[in-house]
Amino acid sequence: MKTKLKQYVSIFLIIVSYKFLIVGLVDFIYSHQYDWTNYLLDTSGLLLFFILIDIVYRTIISIFSKR
Repeated sequence: MKTKLKQYVSIFLIIVSYKFLIVGLVDFIYSHQYDWTNYLLDTSGLLLFFILIDIVYRTIISIFSKR
């Protein structure tokens, strides 16, 4: 029961982090003061991008290692 709950929570976290990533990227693409290449080359943008990728990667690994 607990492992099922953990799987659902981690899938939810993956969806939420992807949603934040996509919303952030779309916001910066359609923003007139920022070019989206500038957003990726910006250090805070890169840091946020890698943190989100790391969160998604860890949750995927935790899902598949439980099986």
